[in-house]
Amino acid sequence: MIKQKIIAFAISLIIFSSINNVVNAKTWNFENIGKTKLPEVISIDEGEQKTLSFGKFGGIKKFFIHSGATSGHYYTMTYNKPPHYSYGWATSQVLGLPYLLENNLYEYKNAPIEEKFDAIAHDLNLKIEQNNVLYKNQNPLKKIKRNKNYCWEGTFSIPRYEKGIVYNEEYQLVLQHDKYQIYLGIVCYDGDIRDMKNIVSDILVKREFK
Repeated sequence: MIKQKIIAFAISLIIFSSINNVVNAKTWNFENIGKTKLPEVISIDEGEQKTLSFGKFGGIKKFFIHSGATSGHYYTMTYNKPPHYSYGWATSQVLGLPYLLENNLYEYKNAPIEEKFDAIAHDLNLKIEQNNVLYKNQNPLKKIKRNKNYCWEGTFSIPRYEKGIVYNEEYQLVLQHDKYQIYLGIVCYDGDIRDMKNIVSDILVKREFK
C-alpha cells in the first residue's frame, strides 16, 4: 500500500513537472520589453540569428553595437506550421548616451526621459523613411498608450532581392521606457507568410511590462 502511494506520488510529480516545463517553454521573457505567451507555431531561443540582410555589417549584433545601442539581447525565432517553416529573429537594446552620441542626438543628453524618448522615436522614423521600406501609416512608428504607459510601435517591410526573387522581411518595433532607460525591441520575420504579422502583433500586444 505504501509502495503504491509512493509510486502514485512520483507519477504526480512527473506530470506536474511536465506541465510546468510546457508552460515555461511557451513563455518568452523579451528582455526589457516584457514577458509574453507564445503560440504553438512559434518557438524562440536565445542567440544571434545569421541573416543575409545584415551580412555587410558583420551580423545583427555588430550592427547594433556600431549604432550605439548597448546591453543587447538576441533571439532566434522559428515558425513551424506545415507546409510553412521559416526563421526570424528578435533583439532588445538599451538606447542610452552612446546611442545619442552616435546618432547626433547629444543635445538631448540631459533632457527629461519623455523628451529624449520622443526625440529617439522621431529620429528612428526619419531613418526608416529614408530607406527602401514599405509601411501603411503616415509614419512607421506611432505613439500609443499601453498599460498606462506610452510606447512607440510600428511595422514596416523591407523587400530583399535574391536571384530574381523578391523576399519581404517584415519588422515590428517597440520603443518604451521605464522612467530611467529607453529600450528598443525588434522582431523580424518572413513577411510573405500571411498570418505572421497578426501572430507577432498579438505576442507584442500581450506583453507584460512595467
